[in-house]
Amino acid sequence: HRIGALLHESLSLSPNAIADRDAKERLATAKLRTAQSLLMQKAAIERVVDCLDQKQIAFRLFKGISLADQLYPQPSLRFAKDVDVIVPVKQVSAAFSALLALVFETKFTPRLSSRIQNYLRPKVFKDVVLVDPVSGHQVELHTRFLNFEPEGFSRKIHADFCSPHPIDISN
Repeated sequence: HRIGALLHESLSLSPNAIADRDAKERLATAKLRTAQSLLMQKAAIERVVDCLDQKQIAFRLFKGISLADQLYPQPSLRFAKDVDVIVPVKQVSAAFSALLALVFETKFTPRLSSRIQNYLRPKVFKDVVLVDPVSGHQVELHTRFLNFEPEGFSRKIHADFCSPHPIDISN
């Protein structure tokens, strides 16, 4: 369940925790791998953010890694395999094209035909999945916040959510 880093932290903090040497070594390795993965993921995020900013595409990182700083005492304790990016429906194709031009790859094929691209546009919750060629992390372009949501839900909050102002959920 990819919680090795959390278990390692719990063992380290608990004076009464009991684990054999092999378990401790495995958990220490898991924590190290999770931290390494986080660094690679942050590099992928920088590439995505720079690319979309440069193309003036409205977007916001959401879910997973974007909340780790606020929800975990150490963001490296949270394993994440992807980067979730929400973009307005009208800009998902431009975001997809911009990231492909940056040598990101689609998860399915190196290039999608225009027929498939048209099919993939805002018909599903996770519209397009790309892979960062450097880190191997998935970058998921979304146009909706929820898989099953009230009619118009995403459209109503897109303008605020994709604004350049940071969102603080700490209150």
